[in-house]
Amino acid sequence: MIYRNVPETAMMTNDKKTKTNRRMICVMLSLILAISCITPSVLIAFADESTSPVRIVAESLGDHVSIHSDLQEQYLNGPLQDISNYAGGTEELSRPAKITLSWNTEIDEAYAAESGISAEGCSYQLYFGKTEDFSDADVYTTTETSYEVTNLELATTYYWKVVSEIGGAPYESKTASFTTERNGPRNLYVSGITNVRDIGGYTTLSGDTVKQGRIIRCGKLHNSDGSRKITEKGITEMREKLGVKSEIELRKASNNEYGGVESSMLGADVNYYLLPMDYKGNMMEGTFSEDNIGSLRGVFEVLSKEENYPVIFHCAIGTDRTGMVAYCIEALLGMSETDIIRDYLYSNFGSIGGSRSISTIRSKYPKFIKDYDGKTLQEKTYRFLNEYVGVPTEQLDEVIRLNLIPRDDAPYGEPISSQEDFLSMKDDGKYYLAKDISLSSGYTSQFFGTFDGNGHTVTTTKPLFSNLSGVVKNLTIKGQIASSSGRIGALACEGSRLTCIDVKNEADVAVTGKYYAGGLVGYATVWATLIDCENHGTIESAYHAAGIVCRMTGELTLSSCQNDGAILSAPPEVKYYTGGMVAKSNGSVMMQNCRNSGAVTSSGKYTGGLGGCLDTSDVMKTILSCENSGKLTCGTDNEQDDSYMGGIVGYMKGGKSYCTFSYCRNSGEIISNAGGKTILCGVCGYVNSESIVITHCSNDGSEASPNASESICYHLYFNPTASEEKYLHDNDPWIYDNVIFSIGDRGTYRLPHETTFGDWIMQAGSSSGNNAVWVTPVTGLTDKQIKDNPAFSGVWSYYRDDEQGKLYAEIPSHRDARGNVILPQEEVLGPDSVPVTIYDLITPYAYQLSY
Repeated sequence: MIYRNVPETAMMTNDKKTKTNRRMICVMLSLILAISCITPSVLIAFADESTSPVRIVAESLGDHVSIHSDLQEQYLNGPLQDISNYAGGTEELSRPAKITLSWNTEIDEAYAAESGISAEGCSYQLYFGKTEDFSDADVYTTTETSYEVTNLELATTYYWKVVSEIGGAPYESKTASFTTERNGPRNLYVSGITNVRDIGGYTTLSGDTVKQGRIIRCGKLHNSDGSRKITEKGITEMREKLGVKSEIELRKASNNEYGGVESSMLGADVNYYLLPMDYKGNMMEGTFSEDNIGSLRGVFEVLSKEENYPVIFHCAIGTDRTGMVAYCIEALLGMSETDIIRDYLYSNFGSIGGSRSISTIRSKYPKFIKDYDGKTLQEKTYRFLNEYVGVPTEQLDEVIRLNLIPRDDAPYGEPISSQEDFLSMKDDGKYYLAKDISLSSGYTSQFFGTFDGNGHTVTTTKPLFSNLSGVVKNLTIKGQIASSSGRIGALACEGSRLTCIDVKNEADVAVTGKYYAGGLVGYATVWATLIDCENHGTIESAYHAAGIVCRMTGELTLSSCQNDGAILSAPPEVKYYTGGMVAKSNGSVMMQNCRNSGAVTSSGKYTGGLGGCLDTSDVMKTILSCENSGKLTCGTDNEQDDSYMGGIVGYMKGGKSYCTFSYCRNSGEIISNAGGKTILCGVCGYVNSESIVITHCSNDGSEASPNASESICYHLYFNPTASEEKYLHDNDPWIYDNVIFSIGDRGTYRLPHETTFGDWIMQAGSSSGNNAVWVTPVTGLTDKQIKDNPAFSGVWSYYRDDEQGKLYAEIPSHRDARGNVILPQEEVLGPDSVPVTIYDLITPYAYQLSY
């Protein structure tokens, strides 16, 4: 039926005329209803709330609505490693929030008294959909004045209206709308199943969007005895609302873990693929059973066929085996590792029998996949799936094509053509620049909508936004921005849950006092994703300075970003941070394909070509295919403090972090004029982390420092705990002067001056099968001397007693720093501990270091 608005006849000034008018209206309505019985399409309704005596008023939900519960929202707005503060995997907390749509029926008292009509007992029809004309709407019938909807998509605008017949006449509300927030994951409620969520809705590191409603991960649909776990209501949701056509079962067949079921609980017409994986299949610790390889290959075969979509996949609780498969899918589609890991940890909101943390997987399949060649995580995953798993490239390409919405740079929203237009923007609107504009004064205080520069330029003397939590893209910023203090960036002073795509800054930014100066953002929290962003301006601060984001307390993702502007900081104290991309980040970091060619100059303590300091424990830090060619200069008169400089990162402190450097290169000159000791490094000046991977990295830049402790490719710090110290040497520690160790016959690495064996122990075991590391305890030896005099170096062979968990070393004759010959011996070096992996720069061999 078509409902149209009919204004009430003009009100008369006396009671007689008013009563006559109402009688006429009733007669007209009776005629309309009679006609509608013959021709329903001409049914007309009151909806003009300003004139109608009967009104259905839809209550506003606000412009943006979260699909997550309060507890889930708190986690998503905090550090991803803090999952244990919110959920421990022992109770069902994974369901999304229910969104309540409410309305009121208002009847003028005089009209109600005259006509005798009432809204009591009325039946309402709620139209709810994603198009304003309701062509795709679901229609719900209720006698209540509210209705709950759930399982909504991310970053999607929904429209709704209410229709009812009251007193024999039809009425409808005005159309209301709201937009769901874009913060993933899109968790779902399916009755009887735990841990259900869509992998879609995320922005990839190429700016594409993962399609929603295509691939869904979840817990089991039936028990191991074959009895059904999902309810009838859940089946209806899966079939009719989510439209599932295929189910992938990952549970084992060998012990009948999946109950011998041969068809989907969703119905015989739903494809059922049994692709079992072993419990340990999520580990991928260098060995991966042929059955698991075959099953993973089968998963991608299923996902490569359009007729199988939408697809659900699961193991028992939708966490470990399901998590490994999800990692492969999400990484193949180009999602950031931060989003992938948060999606994995989100399983703790489900009833999964116990908690999961980053340490559960950090040195397992993420590390295994990163061993493969490739400049990005997506490229590495592609090669892993193709070369190791055996998925044909045609299938991988099709999975990507079927599940991505290509980046759309076409402008949409309301046009902005002047300073006045810009300053009057609504904080949640969608806008695009129609031409270049200049902002002589003022800025937008808060914005969490979408702003498309449309290839145009804003020239300004102030940051465009005070607080930015939306999407900005295709924009260039020019001008001169200066402040005596604060958190300043050309784009935004502060940001939270921020996405920037193809934003370029050419403005100079200067903060003469405290605190932060960033090329684009001064200070960001929760998460920030910047893709194809550049800084060409000079960024200067008396404290902290960086080319893209100065200070980050949350999850930072930088992809294909560049800086060639000069970065300058001159803090009054040496504890401050300077970097080509980011000065300091507390939280997980992923940088891939980023470049710095700008000069970075600081008198602070932490200076890096891309990052000054990447801090915080128990998070993932992944640096892939990044390069510095800019000159780094650090100098301070304080002789009491050490300084840390690195071509890529100055200081990496992570405790239980899992850190990866892959395909990184420094060709820039690194110079220290510091009064205290300076640790220089081509890749990372200082690393203190329990698990490190360095592969395919190189340093071609020169390093110089009058007080430097060393000039090295990498500086890695291992500090054994007190409990492990007893397994070292009982006598006085051996003092080695500039101990050098080389892996195989390639790559030389040097430990600090006057290394103490007890504090800087090296223990090695090669994953390639060559369980050896060359150790030179005597300084000044040439490569020829080492080769000709094995007694001076020797091969230290290692093996582990699995029952006792201790590492033993078979040490040949060699000399210590004092020239004393150390006889062959067997020595207990330590218990099993967290691994550190160092890769040869040229060969693919990986060597395990434990401490």
